[in-house]
Amino acid sequence: MSGYALVTPLRNEADNIARLFSAMSSQTLVPETWVIIDDSSSDGSRELIEEHRRHFSGELIVQTRARPHSDYALGEHYASLISSGFELIKAKHDYRQLIGVGICDADCFPKPNYFALLMEFLNKHPRVGLTSGLDHRLDGKPSRRRASWVRGNCRLWRRQCLDQAGYLVGPSADTTSLCSALLHGWQAKVEPRASFAARELGARSPGSYYGRSAHYRGLGIGGAIIKTGLDLLRGRPQHAGSYLAGYLKARASGEPQIPDPNIRRYYRYYPLSLLRQLPTKG
Repeated sequence: MSGYALVTPLRNEADNIARLFSAMSSQTLVPETWVIIDDSSSDGSRELIEEHRRHFSGELIVQTRARPHSDYALGEHYASLISSGFELIKAKHDYRQLIGVGICDADCFPKPNYFALLMEFLNKHPRVGLTSGLDHRLDGKPSRRRASWVRGNCRLWRRQCLDQAGYLVGPSADTTSLCSALLHGWQAKVEPRASFAARELGARSPGSYYGRSAHYRGLGIGGAIIKTGLDLLRGRPQHAGSYLAGYLKARASGEPQIPDPNIRRYYRYYPLSLLRQLPTKG
């Protein structure tokens, strides 16, 4: 068994194409297959991909998908792009020979040893099914994400974990898919030596989306209030208010929740882990 494959969804990322290809071509361990799903870009992204593809030494598959609407969609539509890329990878005759399958968003720029370190990490820790490195913002500032949280925008699954736990298309697919991996007995851990630069996660989506997604996952009202409080403590009052408003609106209107009862049960008791994020004195 050897190697890994990646999926990159993108739409109108012309400003990032050159840097993305430079980052991927510079990997000390290049993906055997890289699938780019172009979400009907209108800024010349597809043409730039063709211009830069000669610099990538692995197999590159580029597919354009018709966009059902013009609004930016982080949730189910984004997840459907990822899922279609995974299906292309799974259809390949050598899929079962892969060790890892992952995501690298178009605004993520991993350091040259990034995926080599993640593959090494998977080889050393057989119960780890999902991993990523740490991110920092494009302006050089540190990420607001917890150091222990496996990032969704530049992550790698162990192939067997992806096969068993799946990639769950819907709101917050990165989070629910991580939860599914945990419920299937896999571990999700960060490899702190690996790092990548990226646009601040969620920069193009309002807090209300994350509130609605929390309701979809089954988070209770207590957990939503704790999460709102954490955002306030982190100096994000606008995001906190939008998050809580989105959650309460979804709850009041009876929006559907994820069908898997085990995931809903997991998030019902998630407030206990949120409480551990509260700052302590001393």
